[in-house]
Amino acid sequence: MNKTVFPPIVNSGVLDDRADALHQARLRENPVGIFPKLNSRAIIINIFAILILWSCARGDPKEQLIQFPEEVSLVVLSNHPTFEIRDDLRLSHIDDYLIVLSSINSKSNLSIYNKRDFSYVIDGIPLGEGPEEIMTPISLHTHNRDIYIVDGSTKMVKYSLDSILMQRAFHPIASIKHPRVQEFLWYFLPVPSGYILTTFNKKRHFIKIDHSGSPVAELGVFPENPLLKQVSNMSYGDYYTGIYTISPRQDRIFKVYRDFGMISVYDTLGNELNTNRLDLETNYEGKVTFEDGRMIKGPRNSMYVRLSSDEKYVYGLFYGKDPSKNVHRATICDEIHVFDHLGNPLKKIKLEVGVTDISVDRKANRIYGINYLEERPLVEFDLGDILL
Repeated sequence: MNKTVFPPIVNSGVLDDRADALHQARLRENPVGIFPKLNSRAIIINIFAILILWSCARGDPKEQLIQFPEEVSLVVLSNHPTFEIRDDLRLSHIDDYLIVLSSINSKSNLSIYNKRDFSYVIDGIPLGEGPEEIMTPISLHTHNRDIYIVDGSTKMVKYSLDSILMQRAFHPIASIKHPRVQEFLWYFLPVPSGYILTTFNKKRHFIKIDHSGSPVAELGVFPENPLLKQVSNMSYGDYYTGIYTISPRQDRIFKVYRDFGMISVYDTLGNELNTNRLDLETNYEGKVTFEDGRMIKGPRNSMYVRLSSDEKYVYGLFYGKDPSKNVHRATICDEIHVFDHLGNPLKKIKLEVGVTDISVDRKANRIYGINYLEERPLVEFDLGDILL
């Protein structure tokens, strides 16, 4: 199937720079003009054609909707260990181990299972006491054999899987507090020289810190939006709130949006490489009103609730429903959207049962999910040949 590639919704300037360089080169080769032999009518026709192409390239955002070329379904292969129902379950994997993060009775717990037979390796050990305690875990990320957990808006804690297995206890190998800046700081994305944090600040989409937690760079900006003239710079990015992850090579940042059916890709300098607006029935039109200086978004559905990636694909766990009508304690999703590393949509995967989080393991050819409504909440799907 031929795929139409649309330009980014937010112009990164790359296309304009290339066009300008080509124009300057032509002028050097032909100082009297690019089309010296054309008569005035031909020039007008060419200009008209260029304007049409430019208009089509810009396009109305509603016309720049990209569809998923394929949809597949997966049934449950098996269900696994029974454990007490817990809130805010998060899931990841490292090699032969499944990592489950949960919160119960205001205590954060980490459980580790062997993927081969789903036996307990470590079950429900609380994450630290006193200064080491994690109060409000909001994200779980794994890289190599390390585990990263963000605790609310206060700190990021890093654990070594090997140390956990050896000591049978959770003692962080690093704990980095949020830098003292007047920002809403959320995601910690590990890079070789430190961490990249996401913000809502219009003038700096990301902040980079070193391994000691000191800010070293401000990266990227949010797009200019005439609808947001009344919004302060500090909370500007709340309009574009989303979920972030970083590629295993730590060279690309991926973002899916909570309110919009969109995906963006950035490099680790904060430059936007691509943004695709997706053809989804529940897409938010982006309307806002203001009351006492507060921005109020129009009716919308909650789109993406989790995001992860591997060496080849990006996986967005899709909800697409009105969150106010959710009767469960967690967001149960039955659809995964698969993208390449440029943010181009590849597949929709429909799941037989809903899950609150997923971990895709292409080496084992499995998708693992957590579904706390089930008596045996750890579910397993066989990928077959759909992600080869």
